[in-house]
Amino acid sequence: MTILEALKNSEPAEALLLLRDDDAAQKVLVAWTQSFPKWVMRELEQSEIIKLTPVELVARAWGASHVDIAYLSTLAALPENTVAEKLEMLANLRLIFPDGSASSRALEWIRGRIVLNKPPIPAPAEPAHDGTHITVICQKCKTIISQCRCLGPKAESYSLCENCSV
Repeated sequence: MTILEALKNSEPAEALLLLRDDDAAQKVLVAWTQSFPKWVMRELEQSEIIKLTPVELVARAWGASHVDIAYLSTLAALPENTVAEKLEMLANLRLIFPDGSASSRALEWIRGRIVLNKPPIPAPAEPAHDGTHITVICQKCKTIISQCRCLGPKAESYSLCENCSV
């Protein structure tokens, strides 16, 4: 088992609660998945992994990583010190991983927020008429003078067209 697999298998679901009201952490998490960090994967024996506490597991996994804080800061549109602070928080909560991936639960949650926060579909424009569906027919020549474009049945109204009214 790799140390990355062990780290991903230990991600706590309840850590998502800390993302809920932290927009900066959410931005850093998304930016992290787009950053392509440099990282060396380490193999550990199963017996070694079992002995590690979550804190030790995080420290071992992230020990061989190089993070470009300036690049992440640009991606997340946040100051470097904020990015560094949130990156450490997300790593310790096991919501991001040193290979550039993130917790599948965290990404699903963020995608759900995006769907819920999308702008509402605008209401359809008001019809040009007063709401009655009507066809106006010339009472002399039976030519249709005007009609609404709405689908469905229309009431008929009679008038004189320009040619017949002369």
